[in-house]
Amino acid sequence: MLKRLSFAVYAFFSLWMIVQSSRLAVDTIGSPFAGFLPFKNLFVGAFIQPWWQGHDLQLRYNDRVLRVQGETNAPIDTWKKELAQHQNVVADVGNPQRSKTVTLAIAPLAPKDVLSIFGILFLTGTSFLLMGLLAWLIHPSPPGMNAFLVYCLSIGTYLLCAYDFHTTYHLTYLLLCTWVFIAPSIVHVAISFPRPWKKTSRHAWIPYVVSVLLGIPYLYYFERDPFLWKKFELTFAVYTASAYIFWLATVVERALNQKEEPLVRQQCRVILWPMVFAFGLIFILSMLILFADLVVPMHWLAPLCIVFPFSILFAMFRKNLFLVNQLEDLVQERTEQLRKIEGEFYQTSKLASVGLLAAGTAHEIGNAMNVILSNVPILGGYAQTLIGSVAHKSKIDDQELKYMQQDLPELLSSVTRSCQRAMNIINDLKTFARPGQKTRKDSDVSVLVENTLRLLRPEFSPRIKVETTFEKIDSVSVVPEEIQQVLINLLMNAIQAIEGPGAIKVRVYQREHTVITEISDSGVGIAADRLPRIFEPFYTTKKFGSGLGLSVSYGIVQAHGGNLSIESKTSIGTKVTMTLPTEKHV
Repeated sequence: MLKRLSFAVYAFFSLWMIVQSSRLAVDTIGSPFAGFLPFKNLFVGAFIQPWWQGHDLQLRYNDRVLRVQGETNAPIDTWKKELAQHQNVVADVGNPQRSKTVTLAIAPLAPKDVLSIFGILFLTGTSFLLMGLLAWLIHPSPPGMNAFLVYCLSIGTYLLCAYDFHTTYHLTYLLLCTWVFIAPSIVHVAISFPRPWKKTSRHAWIPYVVSVLLGIPYLYYFERDPFLWKKFELTFAVYTASAYIFWLATVVERALNQKEEPLVRQQCRVILWPMVFAFGLIFILSMLILFADLVVPMHWLAPLCIVFPFSILFAMFRKNLFLVNQLEDLVQERTEQLRKIEGEFYQTSKLASVGLLAAGTAHEIGNAMNVILSNVPILGGYAQTLIGSVAHKSKIDDQELKYMQQDLPELLSSVTRSCQRAMNIINDLKTFARPGQKTRKDSDVSVLVENTLRLLRPEFSPRIKVETTFEKIDSVSVVPEEIQQVLINLLMNAIQAIEGPGAIKVRVYQREHTVITEISDSGVGIAADRLPRIFEPFYTTKKFGSGLGLSVSYGIVQAHGGNLSIESKTSIGTKVTMTLPTEKHV
């Protein structure tokens, strides 16, 4: 709401300035004209055209009308009255140390004279105000926006008031106030754009305070002591030039500083060269006009000033063309959401795999426990016989003893193997199912493949024959649980693709600094038109399935610096290739 209100006020003030300055300029057409346009304090103005009388008389910007028709220190009203009543006016022009008497021929101010000055100032000032309005449309607001608006408003208002400052004097003090705030707005832009500059940005108010302190005597002495005012005028000119130099220095520092963000350096490079050209030319000519009395109409410099806001606006729009910044924030937000969803996908896929493994694992553990349960009673009978024989000191039948001697080690070995097998299954399942810590370890992919095949054995045995080829490989730095999740997803897809008896071939080998795992199956294959979408989340070719397995697997392998690719032909089979960089080349 506040931003909309500010925008409305800015737009209304800009429109008022455009209309008011235009109306006042039109009113000056035909007014008495002495060959130059003085300020209200009768200093020779900055706008002297080469075809004007003032240029022929070599009047300078630092000269002042000291005497009019014999009257010393005449006010501006006397000057205008004399121009209206006489065809020729005698005036002393200069300063208390050096002056000359000139005779000025009075003539009506021609439309071409008004247009030659006001036209340039009007177009430039309006451009500044419009660029401020355009910057307001950028959402979200880029850094330095407030400083840029003050800068555009100050210079735009100054330029639109400049012609009136030399003619009708209705907007004199508005121009002086805007001139006071140009320098601090430049410093403010320098330390705020393209991003807040170090810790200096929090002290942006200091240049404004300095300008206000200098501005009070600057405004006070404008009519009361014009020559003292002129010293403050030159002070503000130096202050403004110093502010531009500071701005240029900050842009150069950021453009060359390798520690800066790439986008900041890019924006500074966009601003830098236009600033160097425009500021260099303006600075040199302004100093020659102010301090060397070079006769160059200052309004000729106005169009060069457009370079500064235009380059900044271009840099702002280049970063976020109206909504690009918002889109960047949205992309960042969506990226965070996708990362969360990716984690959820991973956990969902893992839980689905755990569910698929549960039945087979229970069957394997059940088989092992059946062996144990069936052998334990026999072992118990043997134990009772032995204990009873010892207790009664009776002799055991030789044939029975011989049988027990043969069967007891086998029973114990069978129980031991079954217990070990059950524990291995449980440990493998626990290792896979426990929440991952995302900690990378130097791992052997062949071992991870063997562990995964052991977990999945109930799924493919006995209808699917599994062939493995393990070559010598280097270790890889991976999160073991995540890579095992990938292997489970790939192997489960291979198992489900084989409708009847079939074969799965697993090969692990190394080429240069890459460990390659190939899983080939003799299943139904994947149609060519479906292959491009195979890694899309929720896309599945199976009747039952979430469509997350390959998507999650692809993300995991990519996060490890590897790649996952699929080759498939219908009715022939599918080959999935997983590549991972070795531990020394991650």
